[in-house]
Amino acid sequence: MVDEAVTVAALPPFALVTPGTMVATVKTIPFAVPAPVMRRAAETAAGLRLDVAVPMIRRAVLIQTVLTGTQAKVLNKTQEGLDRRLAVFGLGLSGERRCPHDSPSLRDEISGAIAAGADMVLVMGASAVTDRRDVVPAAIEAAGGVVEHFGMPVDPGNLLLTGRVGTIPVLSVPGCARTPKPNGFDWVLGRLVCGIVTSGRDIQRMGAGGLIIDSAATGQRTADGPMLVAQG
Repeated sequence: MVDEAVTVAALPPFALVTPGTMVATVKTIPFAVPAPVMRRAAETAAGLRLDVAVPMIRRAVLIQTVLTGTQAKVLNKTQEGLDRRLAVFGLGLSGERRCPHDSPSLRDEISGAIAAGADMVLVMGASAVTDRRDVVPAAIEAAGGVVEHFGMPVDPGNLLLTGRVGTIPVLSVPGCARTPKPNGFDWVLGRLVCGIVTSGRDIQRMGAGGLIIDSAATGQRTADGPMLVAQG
């Protein structure tokens, strides 16, 4: 935006990187660029930053609530799925707890996990959260915490709930996180694992681009041929 002859291209915000990943390039389009243009570009770039956040979470605990008829294989699949998601950041679950699907039992498990040193608590309810008065948000508040945001404009992942007990993030995990497919939970998990404060407003801004389509379906074509979505 200084001049068409000088370009800076960076990865999208919150892209996942590992050591050695190229995060940005700086190039000139023509073979030569006037010195005044280069000076203006350098002056503009001096006020810009590209930060890379590293994982801050060390002890993430999963709590699963159980109803009559809840199958152990479903609980085990959930644990394995969240372990894989954390492994992306070089982490793993430091513990897993199970309790009845009621607020007092879940409150005790949340408080116990934090007292034992957890710096993140993930809750997978036996029943999906329906509103802010449901079992999981009520348990967070009963444990002395606050519910920060419920719902997100990302599909799959609509039923994510974020809360906090003191400085410890507590997340109600949507059911889609049981599968290996990308979903909105991944977007919030990555930020919080790296110590990036994620407010309700941040989540609300995820709507543009929030429809996550299975890559296997992107190759399908309609009779009308390919089209682009224009967003205003």
